[in-house]
Amino acid sequence: MATIAPTIMVGGAATIVSVLTLGASDDFVFDSASGQIMVLNNVTAGILSVVIDGADGTTVQVDGLDPIDVSGGFTFDLAVAEVRAIKLGGIREYLQGSITITGADASEAFIVQS
Repeated sequence: MATIAPTIMVGGAATIVSVLTLGASDDFVFDSASGQIMVLNNVTAGILSVVIDGADGTTVQVDGLDPIDVSGGFTFDLAVAEVRAIKLGGIREYLQGSITITGADASEAFIVQS
């Protein structure tokens, strides 16, 4: 298991980003105050079914709706040669506790933050 370390963007200059090739299960630390964006690049020959899951996520109450179950994590498919950027603050309900990313084996990932 590898940890996806964020690259901190400073100033207005270009920044070198550290890209990690993911394994079967990897982790990262979510910082709600930093505007983190995760980018995943599917360089494999098949569709990947990605799950980003915080161990402590259960349900979230949304006004006017029944509680929403976030215990299974945030899931999406990543097509061959597809690159997807995720604003982590937008899925913060799924990122409670220790966070793992699975289903993205052999894809490339990085996180940038301000």
